[in-house]
Amino acid sequence: MGLRATVLSAGMACLLLWAAPAAAQICQYANDGECDEPGIGTAVCEAGTDTADCANLTVPDGFLYGALACAEAYCGDAWGLSVDQPTASAAHKAALRDCGENCILEVTFSRGRCLAVAVSTKHGRQGWATRSSLVEAEASAVEQCSGEDEFAGCAVVASACSSE
Repeated sequence: MGLRATVLSAGMACLLLWAAPAAAQICQYANDGECDEPGIGTAVCEAGTDTADCANLTVPDGFLYGALACAEAYCGDAWGLSVDQPTASAAHKAALRDCGENCILEVTFSRGRCLAVAVSTKHGRQGWATRSSLVEAEASAVEQCSGEDEFAGCAVVASACSSE
């Protein structure tokens, strides 16, 4: 749907009244103070559906954020991982969206920190860790998942680092 124009004229004078398209605010997160359009915001909504929030987009503290969301019962059932989002709230929304239904937020990370998630489908265990390097995060996640059981069969299913 494009912009609509109504022309009212009286002799030589014309007045153009422009109305924003109805789709401009149909995003479920419209008017929440955070841009949710792809390319410039959280990307949880379609382009052109959160125009009010995206009009004056700024990154509040200059840091980029990531987040992990997991299914309520077990990360092996479903998980969502977001990185390099402009705000912590944007990272939360993106992770929860990618995880799907019945998911909870587990952790938020930023400032170059790395996160890894490890699961064992054999024993229903899980572990996640944030560290200063990806190698350290992955090793810690597997260690947390395995506990003292060297045969737990834990493996990294997701890992990422936020930009500084």
